[in-house]
Amino acid sequence: MRASAIVEKVGIPTATLVCDGFLGQAAAITPGLGIESLPIARIVGHVDGQSHQELKQNVEETTVAEVIESLINAPSAKAISNFYQDNEIAAQGSFDDINAVFEEKGWSDGIPIIPPTADRVALFLEQTPDDPNRIIGVLKPSGSAATVRNVAINGIMANCRPEYMPVLVAIAEVLSDPEYGVEHSGDTTGGEALIILNGPIIKTQKFNCTGAALRDGYRANTSVGRFLRLYLRNVAGIRPDGADKVTFGHTWRVVLAENERELQNIGWQPFSSDQGFRSGENIVTLGRFTSGGGIGSIFGNDPLEIVRYLADGLVRQTSWELVFTVGFAQGTYRPLLVLSPLVANTLKISGMSKEDLRKHL
Repeated sequence: MRASAIVEKVGIPTATLVCDGFLGQAAAITPGLGIESLPIARIVGHVDGQSHQELKQNVEETTVAEVIESLINAPSAKAISNFYQDNEIAAQGSFDDINAVFEEKGWSDGIPIIPPTADRVALFLEQTPDDPNRIIGVLKPSGSAATVRNVAINGIMANCRPEYMPVLVAIAEVLSDPEYGVEHSGDTTGGEALIILNGPIIKTQKFNCTGAALRDGYRANTSVGRFLRLYLRNVAGIRPDGADKVTFGHTWRVVLAENERELQNIGWQPFSSDQGFRSGENIVTLGRFTSGGGIGSIFGNDPLEIVRYLADGLVRQTSWELVFTVGFAQGTYRPLLVLSPLVANTLKISGMSKEDLRKHL
């Protein structure tokens, strides 16, 4: 559809082939391409769920006629602006009244939200020197603007504290980076983003970085993780009734805050340093992962035996991704291995550095 939008903008008619199950997604992502609408030629059913003869018949009876009609007519698409309107009163009433409106509009995640009142928004905006109306970026597929103000609004809804604003704004900045590719958050395989946090803010804002590191129950980790999912829904437009075409998917993930005190004791660099940042900086990293699980017990009489055990666990958890990336997107297989301090320290005592571990894996 990206190619069709570019061609339509210069006045050349197009026809975009879309299967039945993706018609809603096609309509949802079109505004993010700067186009009011695109001519669609429907493919009945799904190409992978039909025999060759069935597909041939459906294309001949339905698709061909719609392609011809689209190509012989002048383009009707007009460039539009679809910036998110975040400074209007959306609902009034009691807590229950407001939640009912937000649920009806599709602005909630099915769990009651904290109403983003004007007073609460002002309190959040006090935590950042940014202009509330600063456009951080434009998020696909909706084409809506990510602003400091709508970051605050969704942070309130997720039950964040005002002091989390620097983290929330940083998340919006990552989502706005074209290299992150936020529009792929609604792909069929359903990769769910994990927020990895480094720096002194872990301690000052009481993010959990010890036991149950990926379990909900800690306000900072849980609410910021929920914020990300709400922001993807309300600003980027990744919603099940539109641009989100995941088959199964995952629920949102809590923030993974790295235990930097244990890292210092072990003598390993934090994850943020592996990404090129200085140790001691507050750094937010986002990565989408389509699976996840625990390697319950680690066995081995020496470091290499332990590493082989870890490698076997990684392959068991992510083997389909390995096949997929080698076949279709080489160089994108980058599994994340999260170690407990006990395992990391055992490897370190045995003389293995973090870089050694990475090379052996």
